Amino acid sequence: MLILGDISSMWVTGHLAFAYLLIIPFYLYKKKEMEPILILNIFIFANLIDAIHIGPLRLISHNLIGTSIFVAFWLLLFYKINVIKIGYVPILIIAVASHVVGDLLFSGYSLLYPFENQSYVIYGWNTPEHMIVGSLLVFAFLGLFLMNRDYSRLREFLHGEEQNFLHEFKFNKLFSSNFVTYYVFFAFRLFIIVQLGLFIFSNITGLSNWIWYTWACLASFVLCAITFSMLTFKPKKLNL
Repeated sequence: MLILGDISSMWVTGHLAFAYLLIIPFYLYKKKEMEPILILNIFIFANLIDAIHIGPLRLISHNLIGTSIFVAFWLLLFYKINVIKIGYVPILIIAVASHVVGDLLFSGYSLLYPFENQSYVIYGWNTPEHMIVGSLLVFAFLGLFLMNRDYSRLREFLHGEEQNFLHEFKFNKLFSSNFVTYYVFFAFRLFIIVQLGLFIFSNITGLSNWIWYTWACLASFVLCAITFSMLTFKPKKLNL
């Protein structure tokens, strides 16, 4: 195992794809459908500890103690304002655990901080292994997400919340459970687009040299960004 002081991050698309692929087999086996609000929170909690991914601040949430405290705080807060149900907690903990595994593989995680100031990683960030595995995870996620009707049900849910927000705007509703999730998802979608730009900037050399796994990773990023953008896109009807 390679040990280094790395402050990079596995891409947001890889984290959300890995979490979804770990959780969805249970629902497929049980022939159950995930509630749209749970799907959204899986995406959110799969990337939650990267919320303070700003230079050295990353260390605060990327260790076992910091992760536990940070996630427990948000679980409690989301439960108190009725964003999540108590039954969601084990599923969301799996989503968080998938983030830790992803970081240990590809971007670094300081397991024992503050007792030990070392970041552990196996393959490293933006390596060929990182891009290949990340691409495969995203392609598999998109295939299941679209075919399993999770995409269409989540799209219907988000359209409903958008209409509620636009046509029944009230200040006291700004902090209601569904609206809070809608705001967070909007920011999350923007984060995917920002990271797409960062990926292109970080891999200009690989893209210009037509390295296949770099282009595969870019394709997975673009498809994921389009899919998440389409979740809230509703074409207007033409009056002919």
